[in-house]
Amino acid sequence: MEKSRANIIFSVILLILIINSVYAITASIGNARMILRAEVGDVIERSILVKNVNSVPVNITLTVTGDLEKEIKLAETSFILEAGKEKNAQFSVDVTKKGTFESKINVGFMPIGGKNGAGLSSTIIIIASGEGEMQDGENDGNTMGITGGAISLDSIKNIVGDNTKLLLFNLAVTIALLIALIIILKKIKKRRQNKSRNRGRK
Repeated sequence: MEKSRANIIFSVILLILIINSVYAITASIGNARMILRAEVGDVIERSILVKNVNSVPVNITLTVTGDLEKEIKLAETSFILEAGKEKNAQFSVDVTKKGTFESKINVGFMPIGGKNGAGLSSTIIIIASGEGEMQDGENDGNTMGITGGAISLDSIKNIVGDNTKLLLFNLAVTIALLIALIIILKKIKKRRQNKSRNRGRK
């Protein structure tokens, strides 16, 4: 009886660890850094290549932070990407003032019905001229990928959400199970010692 209880507790702990590992999502994007040259009054249209390299569908969310948060318009702020698929997330930039500006488009990856997500950011640098001398468009073509986390504070704020609560809950459950297992093992040991003493007396 005691052994079966210990086996059940071990099985539950392993199940929790397996579930956590199964839902570890990998985030991958192309165009991780863009340098765009334009004139004031131009509208730049570009895209970020979003790749789902996971074996499950993921919900993609996009947010903008930085100098041009209001000037960058996303064609879509969220969409579902099937396993193994990729999609160009379109966006446009209204160049309204002269200067050099930097913004980020944060791309969040979340499993459907899950809470353990990941995220990456694409850095957009706009060099705007008012003289009509600079040419539009420069992209270094960098590709980024990361598993189970975000690489910027903005991504963490927009993506993590309830992940901390989930991790703390899983940790609390695991600790509780370990404590229960220790108590059961102590009881088993105590019973064995009592049996040994009883046999010695006989």
